Amino acid sequence: MCGLAGLMRLDGRVTVEDVGAVLRMLDAQDHRGPDDWGLLLPDAAARSRELGPLLGRLDPAHVMTYPVERSSATTVLGVRRLAILDRSPRGRMPMGSANRRGWLAYNGETYNYRELRAELGPAESFSSGSDTEVLLRAFDTWGEAALARLRGMFGLAYFQAGPTPTLLLARDRFGIKPLYWHEDRRRVLFASEVTAIVRGGLVPDEASGEALARFLEWGSVPSPLTTVKDVRALPPGHILKISSRGARVERYWDLDGAVEAARRAAPRAAADAVVATRERLEESVRLHLVSDVPLGVFLSGGIDSSALAALAAEGRPQPLTTLSVAFEERALSEAAYARRMAARVGADHHEVLLRAPDVFADLGAFFAAMDQPTVDGLNTWCIARAAREAGLTVVLSGLGGDEVFWG
Repeated sequence: MCGLAGLMRLDGRVTVEDVGAVLRMLDAQDHRGPDDWGLLLPDAAARSRELGPLLGRLDPAHVMTYPVERSSATTVLGVRRLAILDRSPRGRMPMGSANRRGWLAYNGETYNYRELRAELGPAESFSSGSDTEVLLRAFDTWGEAALARLRGMFGLAYFQAGPTPTLLLARDRFGIKPLYWHEDRRRVLFASEVTAIVRGGLVPDEASGEALARFLEWGSVPSPLTTVKDVRALPPGHILKISSRGARVERYWDLDGAVEAARRAAPRAAADAVVATRERLEESVRLHLVSDVPLGVFLSGGIDSSALAALAAEGRPQPLTTLSVAFEERALSEAAYARRMAARVGADHHEVLLRAPDVFADLGAFFAAMDQPTVDGLNTWCIARAAREAGLTVVLSGLGGDEVFWG
């Protein structure tokens, strides 16, 4: 994951206060992107005496600028990067196009980036191996229509500099990656975490009573609500268009329509449906295994994660790394099933034993990491920490399998 932070001034005048707020939002998300960082500013602002003391504390290699025309010094973008593809500085964000007018800040992964790259130009026209550069080229070429071509999970910001600058925020179809925003009379702010927006210092930290009520009812806070009254979540499958006229939310993908289209195209015979399902799972797992960093699988021993582990292990030259949670209470633990599955696929298996004293000792760190409250997630947080300690950066998970297959 990466951490995004940024803002667009509606009056076209970026100030020291704005840049300081974005830097504080980035600092609040350093856990999301430990590998690299970048900051984008208007070139006029970067040269100003007013910002000199603040920018003087930053490494200039991480500060990028865009040209200003008229009163268009509107936008500041920042990224904390967790590098998955092309871990070199060539993958640094925000990433700009050759003319320095199109800029992308991006959290997530696009699984069909190789196909898009082949469609967008010859290999020698790209300067990196990152999916970020492919997405930037896609938005420069197709505009917001690029979203319909993406297969992946993302929260992103695409900025177009010029006489009438615009900023486009987008969230993936299922809301796997988070994106939050706030609007007042002078600016629109956004970040990957609600906590980051509050720590920026420009938004009051006032609790939302409605969000609390929904949390107590559902066990989580449904979008567009957040725990902070004046901060909203961009809903899944939506974009936020920002210009000097303000911000407007629009839907770019409809779940009901997609389900109906899939139903019409689905095989009628059960045997054909089984074959089609396996083919799609195989393709999805293959695309998810593309990574320049160590990768593993969360394995519970259930059908969904076991299927993923089996597919991921096929044809690998080295053993797949798997991780499971175990409990001292045997009636609640699926560890034995996970061990059997790991042995079946020849995995290098790691087991995390969760005991009550350990869980209570970790609650403070867990709550700090969650950003938004949830009654679920503690097991995943514990095993994700174990994955990091095992040297893994990317992990495949069976989360969502029950919802998709009615398990």
